[in-house]
Amino acid sequence: MIDHRTEMILKAITCAIFIAVLLLLGFATFKDAESVTKFKVVDQYEGCQVIRYTDPSNRWNYLLKCT
Repeated sequence: MIDHRTEMILKAITCAIFIAVLLLLGFATFKDAESVTKFKVVDQYEGCQVIRYTDPSNRWNYLLKCT
């Protein structure tokens, strides 16, 4: 039979491992989200570049850049 102190230590270790796994998964997801190109030229219009901007919520906004 496991005494009370050993049981608490095992629960603490299990909780720490669970939190570490969640942090690692969150970091991997966040790293993938950051790899998205923020600005990209997607077309030309009357001598101007049509630029697609991806904001942090992954919505696309289009800009027209004329030189």
